[in-house]
Amino acid sequence: MTGFHRPVPLRARPPQRCRRSCFRCPAGSAGVRGLSSGLLSAHLVARGPVGLHLPDGILRGGGVVNRQDCTLLISRPADRARRFLSTLPPAALAQVTPLIAPVMTISLCPLAPLPAEAELIVTSEAALPAIGPAPRRVWCVGAQTAGKVRAAGHTVCATAPDAAALLDLLRTARPSAPLLHLSGRHHRGALVETLDQAGLTAARRVVYDQHPCDIADAARQVLATTPRLIVPLFSPRSAALLAAQMPPRPGVTQVIALSDEVRAAWTGPADRLLTAPVPQADAMRDAVVDCIAAGSAG
Repeated sequence: MTGFHRPVPLRARPPQRCRRSCFRCPAGSAGVRGLSSGLLSAHLVARGPVGLHLPDGILRGGGVVNRQDCTLLISRPADRARRFLSTLPPAALAQVTPLIAPVMTISLCPLAPLPAEAELIVTSEAALPAIGPAPRRVWCVGAQTAGKVRAAGHTVCATAPDAAALLDLLRTARPSAPLLHLSGRHHRGALVETLDQAGLTAARRVVYDQHPCDIADAARQVLATTPRLIVPLFSPRSAALLAAQMPPRPGVTQVIALSDEVRAAWTGPADRLLTAPVPQADAMRDAVVDCIAAGSAG
């Protein structure tokens, strides 16, 4: 199909913006405008505690009908899912039916004042509300999180693509201030423990919780019947939660994991299981675009 570049194996090149004009990734509000023709003006079908977000026209006669043969499933919390969809080129979105079906919700824990002398470690943007308005020094995972930290008036000490890289930065920089990791209740790895072993003063404070939730029945119907499914996975926990709820599928399932850790957590169906070249949102966006292009071309 014209307008699509041929996909390149995801590990073979660093993430880059799509070069063809119809796949140029939107910047700023352009992406939101591209979605406004039915992708963000979505129906909400209430099914228990969680809804199913579907583009206009997808519900007909009480059933679920895909506009395309390919469904793009986003299992992130709804606000993050919409934000990710807004970064995809309109030409790519036109080839799929986006389906937002969260497998978890996030809530803040009761917050106590943070020690004034501590430098903060933030590995997820979910922790940002816990920082508070007073200017702080923050070590960040992810460029998007770092940008939000700066926008809130804080100082970004360093930004790393993942927690392992941030750990290396901290062991090299050896900050003299105590370090406080603002984490979720469900976390992986031993960041704080490893920093302690390296002779740095570090502690963890749980500031948000991740609550599992069921996929809506209407979403299950789509997943069980769509001929082709693309599933980007952004965290090990969401990968495990989604895998446990996936219905039997006769169609093709393509899974894209943000990292090797996320890939290892996926136990659901996968005719093709890929890993983004780096654990960054831009790399995941480009990988999704490549998968859409490959299906349209073949």
